[in-house]
Amino acid sequence: MRKLLLTTAAAIMLAGPALAQNKMVTGTLSGSIKVGPQGPSTIVNALGVSFIAIGNRVDALNVAGNVLLPTCTVTVPLGTIIDMVFTPPAFLTVQGGGPFAVTISYMGGCPPVVRPPVPL
Repeated sequence: MRKLLLTTAAAIMLAGPALAQNKMVTGTLSGSIKVGPQGPSTIVNALGVSFIAIGNRVDALNVAGNVLLPTCTVTVPLGTIIDMVFTPPAFLTVQGGGPFAVTISYMGGCPPVVRPPVPL
């Protein structure tokens, strides 16, 4: 079991940079943005914007102006993001499908700083 976990972890670390090369994902959002109070979330409201995970990318949407903030868009070295958590004052932690998570720091504004992946 341990060997399987280590093999899976190695595969994810090797695939992360390749997945990060996907620079363009197109999607259409319609209706109001709602964040569920329970369970995994791929939309998080914080810092006056909505952080929206699409694949392995996080976009920031200025809800008041209904416009994406391109300087705040970041691609993380994970597979598809399955959960995000905001921690004050300005940290967004995202988890991919594997056993790793990445913290994105918006402390200095945009562009944000992506910290190295850490095992869960």
